[in-house]
Amino acid sequence: ILFDEKSSLYLINSSLDFDNILVKKEYSNVAGESSLLTIENSVLNINNSTFSYGSNKNSTLINSVKSFVKVNSSNLSSFSNNYACVISAYDSNVNVLKSSVASIATTNVNFSCRNSTLKLDDSTCKVTGFNGRIVELFSSNANLNNNTFVAKEIQKQNKNIPLWKDDLSSLSYRNNKVVGF
Repeated sequence: ILFDEKSSLYLINSSLDFDNILVKKEYSNVAGESSLLTIENSVLNINNSTFSYGSNKNSTLINSVKSFVKVNSSNLSSFSNNYACVISAYDSNVNVLKSSVASIATTNVNFSCRNSTLKLDDSTCKVTGFNGRIVELFSSNANLNNNTFVAKEIQKQNKNIPLWKDDLSSLSYRNNKVVGF
């Protein structure tokens, strides 16, 4: 599925499964654009698929609100000039297993979670740019096991760290490998 410059997908009160498919949108110039896929009160399953979204300014691949996202054996990427995020979750549950996740931008994050739960297992996550994080948690819970977290071209003097959480968040972190931070 190739999205043109002015298109995106909004899913509300539904369930959608992607299996063995390529979803792509590159170099959007649409002002104020925020995400390729927005889901609200929904279930999104991605299996054995590749999702890629790029924008000249800001890009968020998946914006999840009060939803459930499950990713298995897939490749997810978001890239832009200014800010990139792969999955932004609010009041959501996100499960990622055996997948590859990458974001490229001046400032970027793979997973930004607010009041959410993230389970990330057996995956490779990469950030490339000036400032980057794999996971940021705001009043959220995360369980991260057997992953590889990679930073490329990250400015170490900015004290970049792969994971950040506020005092209201909890983190379980086991057998993860960190490279480049």
